[in-house]
Amino acid sequence: MRRYWALTKQLKNKFKNYARAIFVAAQDGREAIAIMNDLLTEDEQLKIGRRIAAAKLLTEGYSYDEVIFELRVGANMLVRVSDLLENGNGGIEIVLKRLEKEEQALKENSFAREGGSKKVFKKKVRTGYSVLDETR
Repeated sequence: MRRYWALTKQLKNKFKNYARAIFVAAQDGREAIAIMNDLLTEDEQLKIGRRIAAAKLLTEGYSYDEVIFELRVGANMLVRVSDLLENGNGGIEIVLKRLEKEEQALKENSFAREGGSKKVFKKKVRTGYSVLDETR
C-alpha cells in the first residue's frame, strides 16, 4: 500500500467502489470476459484464477504439497489463500459456490438426448451450451 500513501480516505473509497463495480457489472459470461480483458492484464487474470484454483483444491482436501505441485504456486500464496479460507470474509467461498453451480449447469446443459420415445439408446447431441451462456 506504500504507493497509495498520498491518497485521501475518500479517494481510496471511491477507487474501491469502482473496483467493486467490476464484480456486479457482468450479466453473463461473455460480459465478464469483456470486462476482464479490458480492465485486467493477463497476468492479473492468471493470479486471480490461480488463487481460486488453489482454494478449490484446498477445500477438496488436497495437501499443500499437492496443490503447489499441481498448480505451480508458491507456498506464500498458498498460505495466504488458506488463511483467507479460514479467516476471510467469505468471498472465496462465494466464488467457489458459484463455480460449482456453473460446472453443474455445464454438465446438465451441454448435451441433450435425441431420438423418439420408443428409441432405447438415444443419441447424445452437443447443445452448444457453454459457461459463457450462464447468466445471473
